[in-house]
Amino acid sequence: IIGHRIRNGKKQYLLKWKSFNDSDATWEDEDYINDEAAINDYFERKKHSNPKKIPSRWARPPPELFKPIKEPPVSKNNSVLRDYQLVGLNWLRYCWYNRRNSILADEMGLGKTVQIVTTLNDLKNSQNICGPFLIVAPLSTLPHWKSEFELWSDFNTIIFHGSTLSRQIIESSEFSVKDDTGNILPGRIGCDVVITTYETICKSFNFFSSVEWRYLVADEGHKLKNYKGKRYQIMQKLFFEHCTLLTGTPIQNGMTELWSLLHFLSPEKFNDIDGFMAKYGNMTESSQVQEIQSMIQPLLLRRKKIDVEKSLAPKEETIIEVELTRIQKTFYRAFVHPNASTLLQ
Repeated sequence: IIGHRIRNGKKQYLLKWKSFNDSDATWEDEDYINDEAAINDYFERKKHSNPKKIPSRWARPPPELFKPIKEPPVSKNNSVLRDYQLVGLNWLRYCWYNRRNSILADEMGLGKTVQIVTTLNDLKNSQNICGPFLIVAPLSTLPHWKSEFELWSDFNTIIFHGSTLSRQIIESSEFSVKDDTGNILPGRIGCDVVITTYETICKSFNFFSSVEWRYLVADEGHKLKNYKGKRYQIMQKLFFEHCTLLTGTPIQNGMTELWSLLHFLSPEKFNDIDGFMAKYGNMTESSQVQEIQSMIQPLLLRRKKIDVEKSLAPKEETIIEVELTRIQKTFYRAFVHPNASTLLQ
């Protein structure tokens, strides 16, 4: 249920059907639903409301008040963070307390998503910060992000994606905050977490740029490696208090791409691409490498499975030899012995 209204004296609810787009949502009478739990859940979610603009301009506690969490959080199905994930959670919290945007670069499969979710949940529990939080991720991972938020938190989390009509329905029904008479309350956003894609932000930039996000998470952050690209320029125009880039790809490309990521995280500090490239563009001395390492060390956390996940079985390679099919043999002979007539058939 994503909306409600009164028509002809009857209360109706807007139903979003599973496996269908938001544009396929339908209005149904209350008698048709006959599910009190779903209705109660809808009104409970509608209680979640955050300001689009932050009056206090992001007041934060001093870094001295940071204390690491020693007991790992537990999910709704009694899953517990692993030790290295708890380390990641505390590192992300430490970066937040110290106003330091960061890169979580754990190897794929080590649970970067759950570390982010538990970090945001801790901001809610310890600092009473409920959002709005913005998660930008590839399309294929959006459902996984939403399921992790539902498993580890009570945030009202929505996925913002789809056709123009779908996005209009989401904005009017799930973003807008309305009073008891149905009037939209300006300056409010009716959810805690928004999960979307880079492409959708480009399409609905006016909406996303109208919100001051308390925390921005850019999954596959290495996509922001080109500071001249449209995606980079669009993302940099968003208003956010804190930012974390996620990437399982190690930083091993050109220094220009490294500068792009550093500039996105800290534009005040890394604001001179020419000077950066003149100093580090041509690595000829070990001292240059040490300077770069000391520069990115406070901003970057990377662990590998072989170092932190000892319970995983070692990789095994199994080679199964399969005979070529008849058609494969025909093409193989045509490639080995020039025979254009066979390939053109």
